[in-house]
Amino acid sequence: MDSELAEALHIYVKSLRRYAMAMTRDSNEADDLVQECLKRALIYIQNGREIQNLRAYLFTILNNVYADELSRRRRSGTVVSIDSETV
Repeated sequence: MDSELAEALHIYVKSLRRYAMAMTRDSNEADDLVQECLKRALIYIQNGREIQNLRAYLFTILNNVYADELSRRRRSGTVVSIDSETV
């Protein structure tokens, strides 16, 4: 990764984390969302593709990562321990 790209990504990390915190209200989940967002962006760039508006692209990815996480949670349901179940 060239230093220009690293610097550009670094500029937006704080804003991405703040937005992720607003969505999740949990710092660990927000960090995970931002990490996944940056990973997806780097994979896209490493495949030789060019991004016209990096900020818009990163925030779009972050929204998609969050939507994917919500969808995954809905599909998996709620885990209930057998020990906590009262009869």
